[in-house]
Amino acid sequence: AVLDDEARPAAIQEVREALRRANRLGTRLKVEQAHLSVILAELLDASDRAEEACEVLARVKIDDLDDARRAVVRHTKAVVQISAGRFDEAEATIRAHRPPSEPDVDARIELLSRMVKIEKGEAEAAMEGLDSILAKVPGDETGLADDVLVVRAACLEALGKKDEAIAELRKLE
Repeated sequence: AVLDDEARPAAIQEVREALRRANRLGTRLKVEQAHLSVILAELLDASDRAEEACEVLARVKIDDLDDARRAVVRHTKAVVQISAGRFDEAEATIRAHRPPSEPDVDARIELLSRMVKIEKGEAEAAMEGLDSILAKVPGDETGLADDVLVVRAACLEALGKKDEAIAELRKLE
């Protein structure tokens, strides 16, 4: 539904209702509440409603979750904060992350920190050590290498190296 513009409004309503039901049952469903909040935030963000997505995730009690779930919520929270243009908040969310949780999630949070640097005009700093992120996830099966290419292309474009950025993106084909 995240990728399907037509199905997304109904999916948002369904997830919203499921989250309301889970919230009525109290804190014993905190993991399910967090999971549903992440799904709802992703759907809202895909619908260009990043501010609303930020509000949904602000209600999640991150400290009540285990490390892996906390990392997933922080990752999604930083993504929607970046989408909403809340770069300082995204930076604070990323700083609050304490690896290790899941190597893949930790690496993606590191990539998000690079995106914040790009948005703040620090593209050179974002480029430094970018390839080392892949080393943190041996045998990557989740497309992390593609995400590194995208971040590298964004850095290059921000540095005014448009042709090099396009060359990086062509590697995705």
